[in-house]
Amino acid sequence: MESRKKAMQKQGKYAGSGRVGHGTKTRVDPLKVIRDKIANFRETKNHQYSRYVVDMAEKHECATIQMEELKGIHQDDAFLKRWSYHDLQEKITYKAEEKGIQVLKIDPQKTSQRCHQCGNIDSDNRKEQATFLCTSCGMETNADFNAAKNIAIPSIEQIIQTEMNS
Repeated sequence: MESRKKAMQKQGKYAGSGRVGHGTKTRVDPLKVIRDKIANFRETKNHQYSRYVVDMAEKHECATIQMEELKGIHQDDAFLKRWSYHDLQEKITYKAEEKGIQVLKIDPQKTSQRCHQCGNIDSDNRKEQATFLCTSCGMETNADFNAAKNIAIPSIEQIIQTEMNS
């Protein structure tokens, strides 16, 4: 959809005939249709993902859902930066509250450098973006998976603070 939208934008911008000369509405309407389809797709997916998260929390009798406080997402992948993570988090929050499940947003600082198995915090644990390799216990896994395991630990912010001060 995104590529189709870009193609139509270029077509409208550079076309010497066709939509040109028939008014702005004629040129903009097809783009609006695609823009609306993309927005509807994102809205639907956010509802589906949020329902899945809350249903899993309820199924496993979780009292709390912990999520990363999302900041700086715009620096990542171009597709991901257009996705509305704030909207997804808001949907998870309101659906969780309807079920009596608390939602906490966790500061992600050091969660990607901390080994979820042994607790070792070292910037060398993450020499590559996608891979986590603990310099202490040798545990190797996907870096995002490791960070997610850390974020899932109750009171992780206090644990990291204690480990950093010792």
